[in-house]
Amino acid sequence: MKKLFLTLAPFLLLSCKNTDADDAAPIMGCFSDEVIEEVRQVEGHVEIVGNTYVIETESRRYYPCDFPSTLTIQGKQVVFDASLFAIPPHFRLVGQPIRITRIY
Repeated sequence: MKKLFLTLAPFLLLSCKNTDADDAAPIMGCFSDEVIEEVRQVEGHVEIVGNTYVIETESRRYYPCDFPSTLTIQGKQVVFDASLFAIPPHFRLVGQPIRITRIY
């Protein structure tokens, strides 16, 4: 019994480690709650990166969390307004996460 305890003790101690706010994974759909910017009348086109639809502009790639299924056509030109969200620490996304507020 003593050998079993000594064997398991390091694992038990590691599992009790406190996590800092930076270490904890945020609870979210595909973006954080922190809006960093509002953009208006952005022109771009729909592309597929991996298995994900994104909107590409001349200088940026946007990852819409609420992409309407009617616009999931590669190459389709779009103009939109959106809220940009912060990318959580230690995350790597295909584009800047956004919530589309209006499509023209």
